[in-house]
Amino acid sequence: MPGKTGRWRSTGRSQAGSVSAWQERRSKANEAYETGRWEESGPLWEAIFNDATEPREKVFAGRRAALSYRKSSRLTEARRVLRQLVVEYPEDAGTRRELARLQIASRTDQSPTEYWKRRQRFIYVQITREIAQRIASHANSVLDVGSNGTPILSWFPEVPVRVSVDLRVPYRAEGIESHQTDFLTWRPGRKFDVGLCLQVLEHVPDATAFARHLIDLCEVVIVSVPYRWPEDASRYHVHDPVDEEKMKLWFGTDPNYSYRVTELHGQERLICVYDAKAEEAWRDVPEDRFRFRWSLAGADRLLADEGG
Repeated sequence: MPGKTGRWRSTGRSQAGSVSAWQERRSKANEAYETGRWEESGPLWEAIFNDATEPREKVFAGRRAALSYRKSSRLTEARRVLRQLVVEYPEDAGTRRELARLQIASRTDQSPTEYWKRRQRFIYVQITREIAQRIASHANSVLDVGSNGTPILSWFPEVPVRVSVDLRVPYRAEGIESHQTDFLTWRPGRKFDVGLCLQVLEHVPDATAFARHLIDLCEVVIVSVPYRWPEDASRYHVHDPVDEEKMKLWFGTDPNYSYRVTELHGQERLICVYDAKAEEAWRDVPEDRFRFRWSLAGADRLLADEGG
C-alpha cells in the first residue's frame, strides 16, 4: 500500500506493451505535465493510470491525471480518476488531498468571474450569442434567468430594458435591472420580448414549472441544456440525460429552432428557441425575421392609442 510519496520511479511494466514503449508514454505525459499543458496531460496520465500494474506507479499516475484534469477545469474527469483511486487505495494521503482540492474547485459558489472566464470560450456560448443577437438586438426588453453573475445581457447594449434574475448572483451592471430571487415565485407584473435561460434547467428540480413560467413571461425563449450527458456527469445536475423528448415534456411543445453543439472536449449541448407567435419550424434564424417585429408592434400600439 503506498504511503507518503514524492516522485516515484516506475518499477512496474505496462500490460499494453514493452518497457521502452511504456517509458516513451511516461516521458510524453511527464513533458506535458511539467510544461503545464493540462488538456494534454490529463488523458495521457489517465491512460498510464489505467494500464499500470505496480501500485506506486498507478497512484502516481492517477494523482497527476486528476490534478491535470482539475487544472483544465475538467472536473468530471478528475472526479472519475479520484473515485477509483480512493476505492483502490483508501489510505493514500496524497489522493485525499487532491480530492479536497477538487472539492474546492467544484464549489457551487465559485466566483462568477472565474466561471465566466472559462465558460465564454465554449463553442455553445459563441453560437448562442449569435442566435440571441439575431433575435433580441431589436427587442424592447430582454430577460436573463439564472445569470450566475455572467454578462449575457451585455450582448444587447441597444435594448432599453434588460433584467437579470438569479437565486444567488444576478448580473449587476449599469443599465441592468437585477433581482436576487426564486424565479419560480417571481411575478414581475410585465412580459418580456425575449428570455434567455442558459445551462439552468438541468439544475432545477421542477423543470416543467420553470420552463412553463419562461414561456408565460417571454414571447421568445432561448434555452441551452447539456445534451444527453450521462447521469453521473455532474453531481449538480438533477435531470441528466436531457434530450429532445425531455425538453418537449418541460415546454409542452417542440422548439421552432434547435441547434446541437459539440465542444472540442466532446461534450454536447442543445440550444432551443421557442416563439409564441410562430407555429412552424425554422430552418435557420434570419435576422430579418426579428428586425422590425417589436418596433412594428409598438407602432401599432401607438396608432391605437392615438385613435382612441
